[in-house]
Amino acid sequence: MGAEDCDEVVWDFIKDQENGLTASPELSIPECYLWFIHHVMNLFTKYIKLLEADDFSPFQLYDLMFDLRIDLEKHQSDKFPGTLVQNALKLLPVKDQRKFLNVVENVYTRALDYLTQWFDFENSVFRSLAVLQMKERETPNLQECTAIGHLLNISLEGDALYDELTLLEKFMKNLPAESNLIGIALWTQFFQKVGAHNADNLYRIISRASIIPTHNAYCERIFSHMKFLWSDDRNRLRVEMVRAEVCIKNNFNMTCIEFYKYIKEKEKILNLVQSNAKYTFKFKEKKNEMSNKETKKS
Repeated sequence: MGAEDCDEVVWDFIKDQENGLTASPELSIPECYLWFIHHVMNLFTKYIKLLEADDFSPFQLYDLMFDLRIDLEKHQSDKFPGTLVQNALKLLPVKDQRKFLNVVENVYTRALDYLTQWFDFENSVFRSLAVLQMKERETPNLQECTAIGHLLNISLEGDALYDELTLLEKFMKNLPAESNLIGIALWTQFFQKVGAHNADNLYRIISRASIIPTHNAYCERIFSHMKFLWSDDRNRLRVEMVRAEVCIKNNFNMTCIEFYKYIKEKEKILNLVQSNAKYTFKFKEKKNEMSNKETKKS
């Protein structure tokens, strides 16, 4: 690549790297900037991947954002541009080093300002929900659950909730020492063990809290699936059918063999599969046709 293949401003920045970036200790200032950006993007990518994971829950959000803030503050105070750049800066003039590190500090400062502007660390509902993770096997207390119920507009029965929390404490004490379950997985095991009807207040809290969206990746994934399912070749599909396919696609993680073993024991479902009753729209169409014919005759 040469000057004729590149914008003048961009070329002025990268002209010393005509043959590509190097990973040697002797980096130019433009190379230092590019490697620094690479380091920053890796930092954010780490947290984005955690946030968009399939098993991520609203109970984890506050801790994740708190960890991100601590990470950025540490980078800011140390003016840390990444090990590669840090070593390369030692070979540059002191004046260039100071100028570059001021830029590094400014980048982290602006990132922190943006983070604190859009995430309320003091009054966020996710701060209250963090206790539902039950990290270190610490169970939420009555006051915390009552506060969460108020935040989520759930009417709770105090005495019953107290008894349910006692059940939860017993469950946690009897949990195998090697178990590393937290959050949703742990609550699921608890409700299976004691029965959701025996912990109705806690069940309603978890059911409401666990569906709070923490990012838009899942919504975008749904729209992507819908576009694939509701294609030009399948444009006569009813909304109900598309909805059913999307629900199955996003809520079943079974393999074909697992699904076969699961479904062969479900006699009611197998009967419905073989029945014409599921084609209700066909019966409606025939009924409408017969009604129109009778109207014409009369």
